[in-house]
Amino acid sequence: MPQINPYPNAPKHLVLDNLRLIWYVIGKHFYWYDDRNDLVYPGYCGLTKAAGNYLSSRGSFSTLAFFYIFVYIKKYLVGEQSLKCLSFDERFHGVSQEDTFVLKELLLKAPLTDRENKAIELYDLQGLQLKDLANLFKVSVERASKIRKRALKKLNSAV
Repeated sequence: MPQINPYPNAPKHLVLDNLRLIWYVIGKHFYWYDDRNDLVYPGYCGLTKAAGNYLSSRGSFSTLAFFYIFVYIKKYLVGEQSLKCLSFDERFHGVSQEDTFVLKELLLKAPLTDRENKAIELYDLQGLQLKDLANLFKVSVERASKIRKRALKKLNSAV
């Protein structure tokens, strides 16, 4: 099973011990954002980057991690940072080729509209940002997020 860490040099224990820090940063500084679950992955990328750059002689890890998590989420929200640091298979904890095939088959068989199907394919399978998805559909980011959520609900009910 491949590692989900985009920065393999990061000490695993630092990342695992500080996962709740991501939610703390989101709750403290990004409480206004509608879909906070979308902010977890950029926060995770920031946390692992901080773990890779941490030197114990320079102070507390949580202070450094807080900064990296905040910056990565902020860059994600303004669209400066593409979060393609992991492939689809790696992001979903090493989904096997067979499972990926089953997921793609489910997308074909699920009762999704063309727009919902495209949203799932582009955002979840190809890693397109929500902002780019919204521009493609010519809707707001919030509307694009709702289209994707509706598609995920339909997929869950189809399983």
